[in-house]
Amino acid sequence: MEAYVAAQGGNFSQLDKSVMLVRAWSILRPLKLKDLEPSVESAMMTLAESTLKADASAPGTVLPILRCLLEGRLKEKGQANRADIPAEAIDYLFSALDRYKADHLSMQLAYMARDCLNDKQLIDVALRKAASNLLEAAEQAIEGHAKAHWLQQAAKFARKFHLDDIQRECVRKLQAIDPSTFQWMTIRAASTVRPSDIESYLRVFDQPELVDALDRFFDTPSPTGSRKENEKIAKNVIDNSLTAKFLGTATYGAHGLPQKSYGTDSEKLQHEINGVESVALGIQGEILSAALDRMADAHVIPPTGDLAAWLVERYGSDPGLCTSLAESLLLYWGRDYLSCIQLAMPRVEASVRSILLLLDEPIYRVEEDKSLGQFPGLGTMLPLLDKHGFDPDWSSFIRALLLTPGRNLRNLGAHGFLQDVDKQTAALVIRALSVVALLAPEETSKKACDTRQIRDSLPFPTGRTRITFFDRALIAFSSRLNSILSARLGKPSRKGRN
Repeated sequence: MEAYVAAQGGNFSQLDKSVMLVRAWSILRPLKLKDLEPSVESAMMTLAESTLKADASAPGTVLPILRCLLEGRLKEKGQANRADIPAEAIDYLFSALDRYKADHLSMQLAYMARDCLNDKQLIDVALRKAASNLLEAAEQAIEGHAKAHWLQQAAKFARKFHLDDIQRECVRKLQAIDPSTFQWMTIRAASTVRPSDIESYLRVFDQPELVDALDRFFDTPSPTGSRKENEKIAKNVIDNSLTAKFLGTATYGAHGLPQKSYGTDSEKLQHEINGVESVALGIQGEILSAALDRMADAHVIPPTGDLAAWLVERYGSDPGLCTSLAESLLLYWGRDYLSCIQLAMPRVEASVRSILLLLDEPIYRVEEDKSLGQFPGLGTMLPLLDKHGFDPDWSSFIRALLLTPGRNLRNLGAHGFLQDVDKQTAALVIRALSVVALLAPEETSKKACDTRQIRDSLPFPTGRTRITFFDRALIAFSSRLNSILSARLGKPSRKGRN
């Protein structure tokens, strides 16, 4: 240890000197060598002071030394429980907070203050100074994303340490960011889907009767495709992208504010899966809406009651849900897409709840303290339906469309963020409602009395048990769709492999 102290006068870099002093400190502390402590402490003080006063002040030199000094001096036997912290060390802490304003450095210094200082007032000053550093960085940022990053970091920090006034200020500033300062970039790729492919797909809906065309519509596969295949594509994107491996990702909601960040491997994988599903939803939304438009052009649209009665008779499903499905279809054909999804989305949740109740699943949340008794939301109920064997492809589709981290239409609609809705989105919501509403039997029916029959239908929600000509057409189209996803998301095509 004496050699480490003596080396401070040698021709070593500041960082090397810091490492040697921290090493000396780590030796004397467990051995309680109090007689050597003053010389090591003095050398640390000298190095910290000179570094903080230098024009180019390296945080890697100062912060490790500060951490040691703030732990306090060794105590004599019978001494008070609280360690004696050198007053100069506290001064250096605040000098460092003034000097090092990067988010990770400010936070690290704030944590030192919280963990080591005995004075609550000093701790509060240190925490507020760290939060102010983040706010100062936000004020200096010009580009919207950078400003949002700093404000979000400051708000999280302030909330963690109960600095309520600073948190409110951060949120106000975050909400007030000018949307025009966000430098968004849109990346587009040419589609390889040929018009003939789309036409061959849509021909299956050319039926002599509207109900026959609807029967084919309700038999279409999940718009997001195979969950397993999507995971393979997403993993391939991450494996072949250095950016995806090492950098985090943040998403912004319909409100234009930061919504979710993805940093861990599992979060990054889920984000890439969301990207694959989003591309699929965009394409399939076009196809499903074109199919519904084709039906309206070719057939006379019946009244709601007649269409609902056919759905009940054809599928043996709950009359209330069938009526909602019929009304949603008529709103779509009337081009009132916003009203269409406002009606259909809550009924998706009602359908899932109805199925779970018929399966005797205990889902009701009883009253507890100040919490009212109530049924849980769709995000809680859907995993319970998965537990009973619901097709994962369809479960993924409903999540991707209605819940987070997908499009989150359910919450956006509930909180008034959906104003303009296109027909593609309306067609997808109708498809989501149809797959669960037609599974939910009328409670008085024989099917509802047989829970095994309900459970057996969950893995095959469209009821298809054999490969038909229609299936083969869908498989052919899905194959071409996968090639689009691969091209857009970086997966090498099979033709390019040896």
